[in-house]
Amino acid sequence: MNQSKVATSSKKNMSALACQASPTPVVPIFILILLFITHPVRSQSCGLCSEAFVMTAKGRNITHCKKLRTLDVELGWSVSSFNSQWTQIDVVFGTSFRSDTGWLSWGVNPLPRPQMIGTRAIISIRQPNGTLSTKLYNITRETKIKKCHLQPTTVDVEVRDMASSYIEEKQYFALSAVVIVPNSAYKVSKLNHVWQVGYEADGLEPKMHPMTLQNFDSTETLNLRSGESKDRGLKNHKHTLRLVHGILNIIGWGWAIGLILGSSSPYYTFHVHRWLAIFIFTLATLQMLAFLLKPESTDKHNGYRIWKTHHHSIGYTLLILIIGNIFRGIAILKPDNAVWNWVYIGILLLLFVVALILEIYSWYMYYEKKNKTNET
Repeated sequence: MNQSKVATSSKKNMSALACQASPTPVVPIFILILLFITHPVRSQSCGLCSEAFVMTAKGRNITHCKKLRTLDVELGWSVSSFNSQWTQIDVVFGTSFRSDTGWLSWGVNPLPRPQMIGTRAIISIRQPNGTLSTKLYNITRETKIKKCHLQPTTVDVEVRDMASSYIEEKQYFALSAVVIVPNSAYKVSKLNHVWQVGYEADGLEPKMHPMTLQNFDSTETLNLRSGESKDRGLKNHKHTLRLVHGILNIIGWGWAIGLILGSSSPYYTFHVHRWLAIFIFTLATLQMLAFLLKPESTDKHNGYRIWKTHHHSIGYTLLILIIGNIFRGIAILKPDNAVWNWVYIGILLLLFVVALILEIYSWYMYYEKKNKTNET
């Protein structure tokens, strides 16, 4: 297992710790899927915190730091026992922010799994004139479905020393606070936390965040002592299932996993990607069933020629739709780098070269056979 550490000196002797990540063993794909589903998955999008974050965290007692897996945000914290019934968490949360208006949020959730509804959130809002405000908010089902406005309120956790800052030269937006949580509702070893970034606000009311996959995936269960984050259960393996789904579709077929992901995501649906997949699956099924109706090549009514024309047309249509939908799936995932696109383009180029060689060879054999027939 690879492990990396970094130490950054400041007046408070702040240190930034890197997360651990294990390389994926080369095993049969079905065993890999079973392991992903039956074992907890550790966050892999961890890394060292940025220089801008370190600048923001000066003066705060921060002992842990990590880059969270979505939205390019960073979280720093330290834990101390307030008393036998309460735990104190010093928090710094920030991200690169190039908009004149917007907000960022970090919060904890006492429910069994991390989710937006039920989150006690600290939200910092940046106004167009550059002023910053940091307040407490309670995210309820009513605010999520927009039945009522999201406004500052009291919550069942104590929050002190709330502050926010914006570093102009770094274009970095951050909030900080001291959060005191009851041990009866929040576990230091399994803290459900939620984060979010949005770009619209009306006074003290943050407006809807972007509807991207990364925004919907901004939750996890974090062990504040070790810094490891884990997702348990089938519904919380979405990130891994998406990767497996994408890889299987690039090299073969990953239809069933797509259905699982769709059924486990009731709050959002990517309609174009979904309906294209259904259409592709239907066409592919018909393409396979067409072999049962294949006429003999000696058919006197041109049945074989008509069947062959339709079969080729549907096949080429499927190739175009499949390639387009895979690129759309990669765009939905929004990976941290462009390697997915380039890997898939490389695979397509390789397949094109192989197909071209086979096509040239088949035409060569056709003319060779034809010439031999003419000579006879």
